[in-house]
Amino acid sequence: MKITPARLVCLLLSGLLASCGLLGTGSHVYCESVVVACPSDGIIQRLTALKATGRFDDIRSFPDGTGDDLKRLYSFYFYDPEHHFLVFLEMPLHTPTHTDVHINAIKDFTTSSEWQGFNKNVTEAKKAEVLAWFERVIRPTLACGALPVKP
Repeated sequence: MKITPARLVCLLLSGLLASCGLLGTGSHVYCESVVVACPSDGIIQRLTALKATGRFDDIRSFPDGTGDDLKRLYSFYFYDPEHHFLVFLEMPLHTPTHTDVHINAIKDFTTSSEWQGFNKNVTEAKKAEVLAWFERVIRPTLACGALPVKP
């Protein structure tokens, strides 16, 4: 195959876009996304209030906040002492009307202390358990107009 100037430009642009994260599979390839009809700033405020209750603290957790250098995503780590898992949630910042809340990974301390990609390494039974927990504990807090859940 002959490399023409047009092909060379396409290859260079593809490489540039892929290195910037603008092209490719993305960082959420193994996540479970939940679309919420609420701006991300409101969701972050509600989840921050929920975390402030202290119910989800654990010494094996991580600080919440913007984890990437470009400050595009906000991360939360929720530990559930009943089920002994740590859930890693992430969402884009400054969405105007709808926000994708990503359940990226979990650490299931009953079996391992390693991160497991939610839709890659987590068993179907554990996914069902985490999703039921999410619907019971996190989902009510995400609704626009909802007040933070009290302990």
